[in-house]
Amino acid sequence: MTLTEITAAIQSIKTGIKIVRGFNELKSEFEIKSATSELLNAIIDVQNNLLSIQSSYQVLLDSKNEIEKELDNFKNWETIKLNHNLKQVAPGVFVYVRKESQESYDNQYWLCANCFSNQKFSIFQSRIPGNVEDFICHSCKAKISLPSKNNPSKINRGGSWMSS
Repeated sequence: MTLTEITAAIQSIKTGIKIVRGFNELKSEFEIKSATSELLNAIIDVQNNLLSIQSSYQVLLDSKNEIEKELDNFKNWETIKLNHNLKQVAPGVFVYVRKESQESYDNQYWLCANCFSNQKFSIFQSRIPGNVEDFICHSCKAKISLPSKNNPSKINRGGSWMSS
């Protein structure tokens, strides 16, 4: 919405008022028809200017709503970030885990560190159902291969180190 559009709408209204006030002074039918035509043109100008203002207002409203949505997403992401820690689950293998789930294995999931850094919430899934050694992020296709179950090395399952 620009000041020019608003000024043009006000000017068209002023022109229409001036024409209406001058109707009493008109004497001939030609003068009346001419003034009526001018008044109709002024009304059309007002309508066009108001439609332009309404269109500009809608663009601004849509922009405002989009900014509010982005702000809400940012606030939600900040909350998610505060509730997760970066953990090493195997040598050189990092994931994000929920802080509250560090005590309990039941509510635990691993978030892809790559996606997390791009503000995406992507949970690693087992590549083969039931396989606790190979995981994939379906968003960025990152893969984690953990030491074999037969290997006595330890795997970090969030908050504590456990033998696999």
